[in-house]
Amino acid sequence: MKFKEKIIERVRDTVIRNQMIDPGDRIVVAVSGGPDSVCLLDIFSKLREEFHIELIVAHLNHGLRGKDSDQDERFVKNLSRKMGIVCHTKKIELYRIRNKRSIEEAARDERYTFLFDVLRDTNAKKIATAHHMDDQAETFFINLLRGSGPKGLSGIPERSDDGKIIRPLLGLRRYEILKYLKDLNLPYRVDESNFDKRYLRNAIRHELMPMLLKIQPQIIEHIHTLSKILKEEDRFLDELISSKMSFSSHEKDKKITVSINEILTLPEALKARAIRILIGRISTLKRLTHIHIENIVRMLHSPNPQKEIHLPDGMVAKKRYNELILEKKKAEHSPPSFIYHIPEDGIYHIKEASCMLKFEVSKIDPPLKLKDEDKYTAFISEDKARYPLIVRNFRKGDKFRPLGLEGTKKIKDLFIDLKIPKEQRYLIPLVIHKNKIIWVCGIRISEEFKITDNTEKILKITFSKT
Repeated sequence: MKFKEKIIERVRDTVIRNQMIDPGDRIVVAVSGGPDSVCLLDIFSKLREEFHIELIVAHLNHGLRGKDSDQDERFVKNLSRKMGIVCHTKKIELYRIRNKRSIEEAARDERYTFLFDVLRDTNAKKIATAHHMDDQAETFFINLLRGSGPKGLSGIPERSDDGKIIRPLLGLRRYEILKYLKDLNLPYRVDESNFDKRYLRNAIRHELMPMLLKIQPQIIEHIHTLSKILKEEDRFLDELISSKMSFSSHEKDKKITVSINEILTLPEALKARAIRILIGRISTLKRLTHIHIENIVRMLHSPNPQKEIHLPDGMVAKKRYNELILEKKKAEHSPPSFIYHIPEDGIYHIKEASCMLKFEVSKIDPPLKLKDEDKYTAFISEDKARYPLIVRNFRKGDKFRPLGLEGTKKIKDLFIDLKIPKEQRYLIPLVIHKNKIIWVCGIRISEEFKITDNTEKILKITFSKT
């Protein structure tokens, strides 16, 4: 069997073994014009009748290399035309739209955004990219240097979890791809930026890998094997943990809440993995390192009932007493401040706290049955708390004398004792008379304003959420 036929057979085996393609699939092939993508397109063009598939070429011109980038685009269009394949192209100015992202990261993000746009617009089923075994080894070392755990070291999968991205060349080495192109006399473009060692991947490719290959010529194949083993073990452990955990998830709000005890009762080796799984449900794990995860585990063990850790990509992990909350960081806002004047009986809507307060004065004649067990209703001695009153939220330094206690207590300490999360404290209304707190709504009235034997009128305040 000729070398060309061996290569095609290996790609065919990768596709079948990983169930990458179904008969009738329309596949978007990502073609940059470089050797890897030209090889992928040529092999798929030879296999399309056998697999009963339709091919669509997609090329994104990043605009990074001026005329060279434009020549890459023309090359891909001509190549597609010769093969009789429809070609979709788009040109962008990556430097202008990169924001705070690195060039490598921005290029990858924009490329996949474009590929998925083509997938949607053409009603295609899969996206095929030309990643190969050397890319896998380079990704292994990139993630190792970033401090990744087993999931990061498992590298590039043959297919994405949803099956929409396939990588048929992962079983081939770079030198095999170049030999395939040379034997068939297939032209390709060379991107000079791939030799710029300021980029981490290029530094690994041109400096680290040659040194390692001298020491162990099979190191790339060994890493490929290790990555496959790690993938299988990683999948099994993820499924095992997911079956043991229950949590509330608010995908729309990018928020997950889980009992801290559920995580801490897991074996030590699985705690970090459980946290990664939870974060992965609402955010990317690309910049998340093992150090970040260790810090979260340390926070869960901390005696401090309320702490938080800021993570990459706008994520924050919050410890709120017995719960771990993982969510996308919201824009920084000052605590909401509100104040309402209560001149007389009536119903007052406190919009900032999404609640309603009803005030009504009545005589104790005949004696009323005061429902002390109802925390949403307060009965106050009216002769001590006459209108006008004020309703406002918590301020630092607030204190009062809780019913049944001798001395005063800070409102903050009351909230801490009741394990009320920080975010909720400023949403609890306080009823005030002449700078003295009458009632912390829904929680406790003041000893100073309680009903006594001498009380003639009562002020009934009802608190309800809207």
